[in-house]
Amino acid sequence: MEDNRIAALRRNMVGCSISFPYIKDIAGCPVKGRILSVSPEPGPDENGDAVTAEIMLSSLTAGPWPETGINDGDVSDYDDKTREFFFIYGKNIKDRKLTLPKRSFRIDEGGFGALWLQTVADSAVTAKHHGAAFSEIWLQEASDNGKALAFISGEGISPVNIHDSAIIAPVITVDIKNLGNDNGELYLKENMNLFPDIA
Repeated sequence: MEDNRIAALRRNMVGCSISFPYIKDIAGCPVKGRILSVSPEPGPDENGDAVTAEIMLSSLTAGPWPETGINDGDVSDYDDKTREFFFIYGKNIKDRKLTLPKRSFRIDEGGFGALWLQTVADSAVTAKHHGAAFSEIWLQEASDNGKALAFISGEGISPVNIHDSAIIAPVITVDIKNLGNDNGELYLKENMNLFPDIA
């Protein structure tokens, strides 16, 4: 794949909002997300290699840190809301995972860290604004003494008791061919024929 193609995709896509119109978040608003990165991956498509986008969702659901059964941060089976999201969109999610964000996402020479920080902060503020009872977002890393790391709106990253409730704002990876564009608004295509009566 030519470097200029990837560079152009990054310029046009990274930081863009993306919608998930068939599911609502914990505040009853349509789930939104933001594209954090665009990367080439082996696997030919009509233009050469496949291209994937890493997307962080807004406040999909909330609850205690998913300590039991967590596997590489995968929260696909966390609760009814994550299972509903996976039912609607899972076929178009690479590796079939909804993953808690990592603290290490902040480390990037190209400004990706600032975008990550802005995305989690926006998700926390939006959830609080729309009536959620908390503004902390769980991260993937555990801490000591029954705590896990969370991003706390207005404070940054700090250990939080794993039994407290905080926002689950997963990260997903999708092939960009599974993204649609409706009058300039990007969205992730739902599983085939799931909503046959909706244009």
